Amino acid sequence: MKKYMLLAFVAGLGLMACGSTEKKNDSLAQISEEAQERYQKYPFRTAIVTYDLSGNTQGSKTLYIDDYGYREATIEETTMAFMGVKETEKKKSISVGSTIITIDSKKGSATKTSNPFAKAYANEVGADYIALGESVLESLGYEKVGQEKVLGKSCDVWKGMNTLWTWKGLTLKTETKMVGMTLIETATKIDLDASVSDSHFEIPDGVAVTEVSNPFEGMLQMGDLQESMSAEMTDEDREMMQKMKKMSFSEWKKLVTKNDPEMAEMSEEELRQVYTMMKKFTQE
Repeated sequence: MKKYMLLAFVAGLGLMACGSTEKKNDSLAQISEEAQERYQKYPFRTAIVTYDLSGNTQGSKTLYIDDYGYREATIEETTMAFMGVKETEKKKSISVGSTIITIDSKKGSATKTSNPFAKAYANEVGADYIALGESVLESLGYEKVGQEKVLGKSCDVWKGMNTLWTWKGLTLKTETKMVGMTLIETATKIDLDASVSDSHFEIPDGVAVTEVSNPFEGMLQMGDLQESMSAEMTDEDREMMQKMKKMSFSEWKKLVTKNDPEMAEMSEEELRQVYTMMKKFTQE
């Protein structure tokens, strides 16, 4: 399977089918009250986490967690530099149950999408929230590769489309490399059991909300793309796809870089992006 075909496949899976109606304002849809009572993403009821953003994007981010993660909100103030151009943004994201709202304060607009992983956390009382979080990451093609400390906390390190450092289900550091850019988020302060205001989970008056589909849902609905890709695959490619279902990233990397000179020329990040998307494809 050649590099160009793989990269085209990754690009295709990354497409997001958008479209729909615009509303003057909107309320946040919630999963059932019974499911809300069982919902647990973190072992703590509330938290406030402050992050420093570095790399091509400079700035700060604050995460507000309430009701064990049933409600989350992030506020970002950033300046991005790319090819000599700087752009300043202020964005807010609100997640309540199965709904995610992303607000662009500068434009006065917002998008609404569903959270495809919400039901995973509306689990049985006493279920292992860490195992649930890890299963979500693994379903997206991430692989646990070790442990490192962030803010004195022992974090699991996960590699996939990017690199994540997680502690008790909470991501304390993220490093993303793509198209010549590096984006790093690092937690600088954690305040557990903090007082979190309801105002953080409210949509400002006058903000127009546009509904869009979630990109991960799009990955699950790419039947036409899968059929097209399957038609282009050789028997050898199909055999590789079957083997890949049980392969770790290191096993897959060793195999493809040995057998394909073009794959051998790809960077570690490019290989991980291809592996993550291909892994998702094999699970369909």
